[in-house]
Amino acid sequence: MSKYSAWIIGIIIIATLGFGMLYYQNMARDYYYGQVGELANVDTHKGHHNPDVYWYNIKGYDRHGNFRELHVGSYQGHKFTKGRYLKIGWSQHKGVIDYKRVNRSQIPAEALKKIDQHK
Repeated sequence: MSKYSAWIIGIIIIATLGFGMLYYQNMARDYYYGQVGELANVDTHKGHHNPDVYWYNIKGYDRHGNFRELHVGSYQGHKFTKGRYLKIGWSQHKGVIDYKRVNRSQIPAEALKKIDQHK
């Protein structure tokens, strides 16, 4: 193997590691399940065209029943309906990334058991 080939392989390895780290920081997420409770606070954008953001503190549980307190903000100025279930994507580097409404039947058994215990 020539020196040129060794340099190319080294650059490819470094680039792959770099892209892997970027992917992990921006895309990798753990999913937590929780139930919407009380409104925590509101960010108002008076005089701007941006809608208000409604924030909720949700007790989230992963599929193994592990707990995480999640601070979830609504999109497009919509309020959450109390009692609805959410699947929340969470990243160690960015916090809450996304969420979607789910039915009770879509929640893993361990997470659902914890949600029911902590109502």
